[in-house]
Amino acid sequence: MKRLQLMNDGNGGDQENDEEVFGIEPTKHPFKQCLENYHECVLNSCKIWERQKECLLQFYRCQNEYTGKCRELYKTIACYNLLGRDTCRKKLVACYGSNSGKN
Repeated sequence: MKRLQLMNDGNGGDQENDEEVFGIEPTKHPFKQCLENYHECVLNSCKIWERQKECLLQFYRCQNEYTGKCRELYKTIACYNLLGRDTCRKKLVACYGSNSGKN
């Protein structure tokens, strides 16, 4: 499985500051990376259910990896103290891939 990198959401914070503090590099959103890996896996599985089921499990593991990283970055006292609770919450929601954090 390819290693995931979190993208900067561009909402509610200074991108350069986030990169310095959290080491985040802008890239394709991790959900899209997981989805692309899943589709590639399914295409290579020759329509065999057991292989496709393993692709689905890999997809969920991939999602859990990046959502866990989102929580490590934005659902911590350190983030709350540095950026404020509301900003961290918006960044957490955006990191998960939801549009609801943009308002």
